[in-house]
Amino acid sequence: MTLVQQVFAQARLMVQDLPQEKEVLLEAVCHAAVVSLRNRLRDGLVPEDCQAEFVTAAGMYALAAMSSVSNFGDLEQFTAGDLTLRRGNHDAAASCLRTQADMLMAPYMKPTTVFMGV
Repeated sequence: MTLVQQVFAQARLMVQDLPQEKEVLLEAVCHAAVVSLRNRLRDGLVPEDCQAEFVTAAGMYALAAMSSVSNFGDLEQFTAGDLTLRRGNHDAAASCLRTQADMLMAPYMKPTTVFMGV
């Protein structure tokens, strides 16, 4: 089983009732998550060095991306009489997934903030 297939299987376990037509999109997003996460690993590390964490985190990143894509273009505001419906850009579930994946992979990642003297 390839790394992308493992990530897809993990992501599939985390999501319920995914329509079959969205599985192709999820697989593509899993591939992108694997590539992105692999590029962020510290020098000298490969996904196999932290395989369980890598697969889980990549699945979380993929689901966060799917959530963002799924909510893109949703209702921004609708008013009918005294009733107003509004949906902002805030996707708490996607943000939570990304945060959890970041925390899971933190020991294996390149530093993202660099302080330099002037």
